[in-house]
Amino acid sequence: MSQCSCSLRDLHPTWGWLVVVGAFVVNLVCIGTLKSFGVLLPYLVENLNTSTSYIGLAVGLSHGLSVGFAIVTNQLLKKINARKLIIFGGLMAGGGYCGCAVVTTIQEFMTCVIISALGYGLVILSIRVTVVRYFPANYFIAASIMLSGGGVGMMVLPLLTEFLIEVYGWRGALLLIGGLNLQTMVAGALLRPCPTDRTHESTPLTSNQSINHGPTYSRLASDNDGDENTLSPADSRQKYDPTSKNSPTRKEDLPGTSSSSYHSEELLEDQAPWGVWKNIKHGFIQMVHILDFRIFCDYPMFSLTLVAIFLHGITYTGWIVFLVPNAIAKGYSPYTAVSLAAIGGASNVVGRLSIGFFLQMTERCLTPTDAFAGALMISAIAFFMNPVANMFAVIAIAAVINGISNGSKTVLVTLVSRSSVSPERFPTALSFAMFVRGFSEPLGGLITGWMYDRTLSYNDAFLVLGALDACGFVFMVLARCFACHSKA
Repeated sequence: MSQCSCSLRDLHPTWGWLVVVGAFVVNLVCIGTLKSFGVLLPYLVENLNTSTSYIGLAVGLSHGLSVGFAIVTNQLLKKINARKLIIFGGLMAGGGYCGCAVVTTIQEFMTCVIISALGYGLVILSIRVTVVRYFPANYFIAASIMLSGGGVGMMVLPLLTEFLIEVYGWRGALLLIGGLNLQTMVAGALLRPCPTDRTHESTPLTSNQSINHGPTYSRLASDNDGDENTLSPADSRQKYDPTSKNSPTRKEDLPGTSSSSYHSEELLEDQAPWGVWKNIKHGFIQMVHILDFRIFCDYPMFSLTLVAIFLHGITYTGWIVFLVPNAIAKGYSPYTAVSLAAIGGASNVVGRLSIGFFLQMTERCLTPTDAFAGALMISAIAFFMNPVANMFAVIAIAAVINGISNGSKTVLVTLVSRSSVSPERFPTALSFAMFVRGFSEPLGGLITGWMYDRTLSYNDAFLVLGALDACGFVFMVLARCFACHSKA
């Protein structure tokens, strides 16, 4: 692939860990910024004269589009260096968030958020694929360290945002947060292209291949058709035979066939219904080939996994964005509520870091599919606790449980995609997983915000989120059962 321009022997053994550091920074600012919108939510609703549901939708888009754009980034990675994509995407992401500091309407805010999301869409898949390819044997650990940056960001950036709001106001805080997101460009500059097979790019032409150095010429019909020795350059090795199927003479040059009648026949063929459907069918086949939709035929259980990932995307955004507002709605001060972000962020780091080492030690008896199912069920229990969690200690315990499970699930999305398909199909599998999660994340913000606007409480919304995680658990159990049955 084009993002790879060096071999294994060209790489210093420790350089892969520098790539992990860069990926750690990217996840820190990306997820930390998403969590910081929970602190900014009251200011945005008041100053943009909008509702909680619209802000929730916008924040969901800020991460959902960036993840969902992976299906396009997967195709760009075949043509463009991953380092260039990350640097350019970091510029878009940071610039979009900086633009949020000067908006006055929800439409302008949504536009800036979408620009930032598309920038991160170029970054996230590029850096994840690069890291996993650096560590084909122990990618569990590398992925855990890389994605634990998101947990650190969830713990640190909301506290920093609260401080910046007190000093510079919410607009100044957003501007500085946008500047932090520009550091993604620096992290991208750390990347050295990962080693992969480039045989298809460097294969020389064989004796059966040829190069077209310029235009070719056909023999023109003339009154002197009897002279068979007068041939065009394209036919210098072959005599002209007007009755041959391979004759280079155009159809309109044959006796009794006019140019106008020939073009009329072409027009009728183009307008024929079967011609239109043939073109549609050809386009569909090309799309299936380019996007590799055959992965669902080759690995049918991967479809069930995608459903669980879709549901996880809804609940993930609901918890990330509305953890702090949920505590405020229960009567706690903003400073006390923000401390939940630190508690949840620390737990998220634990979940992201521990799951990789845990799976590495238990890989013979526990698969990523099993771990993902367990994390979904644990997260559902934490959501179900919210209606009875009125004491701060109980809310904090629920935040710890959800933090660990959501941190684990974030890493497991990559690991499940990697273990569900063959290594060479991993980029495609991950792009589909990120696409469905990206499509569902805006729904999490929209649904949770909409239910709060109707009830002025997050209890019902969190119950719905818990039910969705429980449904995801069922789909993962089905995927595991079908996988065991197919092996038997």
